[in-house]
Amino acid sequence: MNYAQIILGFRELLAESNNFDRQAGQDLPQLAQTLDQFSDDDFNSVADAIVDWCAAHQPLGETLRMVAVRWTPQKANPADEEGIKKNISVIRETVKQKAANPQPPAPNSNQTVSNDD
Repeated sequence: MNYAQIILGFRELLAESNNFDRQAGQDLPQLAQTLDQFSDDDFNSVADAIVDWCAAHQPLGETLRMVAVRWTPQKANPADEEGIKKNISVIRETVKQKAANPQPPAPNSNQTVSNDD
């Protein structure tokens, strides 16, 4: 995968809140801090940070890989620098928003539900 595929794939994952379990949701502020260390044109560093964070929050790492490979090089063109910068900016803002407003955990998360009726 190239950095454009990773960035576009992660943006797609962010659009669907059910991709994040409780722990990943709680750790979004950590990702936001990491992303703030890089400028929008530091493509490789941003992509590496996303891959590392997703790998630490499985199954997100595997999900990112599956989503990112759908972005063919023609659709995820590394030469489209302005488009990649825009996507990084959108990712940065979306991560901050989701960190500030946590969503309920995904139904398929490892959360245990008890019925004490």
